[in-house]
Amino acid sequence: MIVLQKTRKKQKNISDYYIEVFNTLKNTLQQIENTENSNEKTKLDLDKFSSLLKRLDGQFTTNRERLNSTLKEPSRSIKLTFANELIDDTTQLIDTANIAIQKHNNIVGNYSNEKNKLVNEIWKFIIYHNHTLIDNFFKKKKT
Repeated sequence: MIVLQKTRKKQKNISDYYIEVFNTLKNTLQQIENTENSNEKTKLDLDKFSSLLKRLDGQFTTNRERLNSTLKEPSRSIKLTFANELIDDTTQLIDTANIAIQKHNNIVGNYSNEKNKLVNEIWKFIIYHNHTLIDNFFKKKKT
């Protein structure tokens, strides 16, 4: 009887851990989805992301139900569906969006630098081609 109770406790712990991890992942992904839905300039492919999120939710729900059934019938064997491919696809989608964001940020950062260089070059050009006018102006000003 003690062995059976320990086995059920281990199954319950595993089930609780799985549910906790799933809920944390699901909440994080839903926060990303909500944030990006309100972002007009999002780089994330929201259609694909939402689809992957729904599929992940379905797989996790199925696995949770299977785990719960083993708590009711401990002798029953189950096979959990692995979501590695869906998680990898979701991660790849987020990575792609992050790369696009980084490229955009580099362009914006480089834009400021290039603009400053251009302004400096224009002033050098003006001074160089109007050097005699500038010299004459200062000579007249001294006298």
